[in-house]
Amino acid sequence: MPHLSACIKSPSNLATQPTLPTRTPTSKVLRDELYQKIAAEMNLSETAFIVKLNSSDDFTSGSRFGLRWFTPMNEVTLCGHATLASAAVLFYHKKNQNAALVFETLSGELYARLHGDSIVMDFPLHKPVAQDPSEVKDTVNATVRGLSVQDLCYSAKTKKLLIRLSDSCDRSVLTSLQPNASDLLRSDSTGRIKGVIVTVKGAPTAQPGYDFFSRYFAPWYGIAEDPVTGSAHSVLAGYWSEKLGKERMLDDRITALREISIQRESATVRQTICGSFGLNAAHVILKVRNSRGSLIPLNSSIPANSKHAPYVLEVVKIFQHVVPRPCINDTTVINKSMKTRLQSIVRRIERLEELVPQIKLRRHEKVNQEIKLLSQKLVFLNKRMQMADSHCWSGMFVRPPLW
Repeated sequence: MPHLSACIKSPSNLATQPTLPTRTPTSKVLRDELYQKIAAEMNLSETAFIVKLNSSDDFTSGSRFGLRWFTPMNEVTLCGHATLASAAVLFYHKKNQNAALVFETLSGELYARLHGDSIVMDFPLHKPVAQDPSEVKDTVNATVRGLSVQDLCYSAKTKKLLIRLSDSCDRSVLTSLQPNASDLLRSDSTGRIKGVIVTVKGAPTAQPGYDFFSRYFAPWYGIAEDPVTGSAHSVLAGYWSEKLGKERMLDDRITALREISIQRESATVRQTICGSFGLNAAHVILKVRNSRGSLIPLNSSIPANSKHAPYVLEVVKIFQHVVPRPCINDTTVINKSMKTRLQSIVRRIERLEELVPQIKLRRHEKVNQEIKLLSQKLVFLNKRMQMADSHCWSGMFVRPPLW
């Protein structure tokens, strides 16, 4: 089977450099539903679980482990960055003594090995085949909204649809896409499509130059958009390698997942982080998670962290996220709407006030009618008592009966 090799640069000095986020290995196999609940609580694109295959192995000396990936909704067959994080945990945190590791996964055996200060991974190469546009027109329309499409391909192994925009479309067209997750789910409910890759040809001669750009949407897995995904690149690499006639390519899907150290409370946390990593705050989105994986705001209330409560920084390009739509209701529209609602409430109150006299009148009429019926019953009983008293009774009756 052809493979895709990825060389990932890792920190050379772990004592001073931030590291990849920890994926805690487990010594025993858990129930699938428990894996799923943990992944849902983590609420990341994918959560990786490393499992010892033999009870006699340990994470320091073992060279072969089981590896599974779960999204917040279900299990997936391949995830590149979670595999990288798993290898980094074993190499750097568990101090694994082997130069190469083997992960047994749903995608077969995956290899990760140390190469200097980098981690090299071998992934399966899923080359897509041409796709009939009429069979996926709803999904294409829900994704690109009438944009010119140059090529359509499909990977049956990964269930990913690849949409290549026309070469007349530049990077800005790709970054402006705002597909609706609900529309994508409705476009294909057969299970044939589990993810949509949208890609456009890059400009490798520019500075910096990239061979292609891409975005990946997978609401079928509970992921509106995955900012980084190795499984999508196992499809993209096979496609663009053939189209460009190249074996080494560059893509602009850059991310940083690192532990960060905040020594003291600072009013300029964002500037501090950008300065430490050499980032341009205008071109990236910064997210910080606490030790429980929950997002925390970038403000002056972030306390200094420790080894027991690390912070994890996520950095992604702004174009990799769907930009929120601006609010279409201005203040005037909101005021008019509130005024209309208040007027409706006032009219209902006035109507109730108009009905109060009628309600009182009906209540008096009902009370008078009940009093009249009671009076008639009393008159009837009084007559019967008079008839009973007018007769003389003897024998077994000591007292005259009421009838």
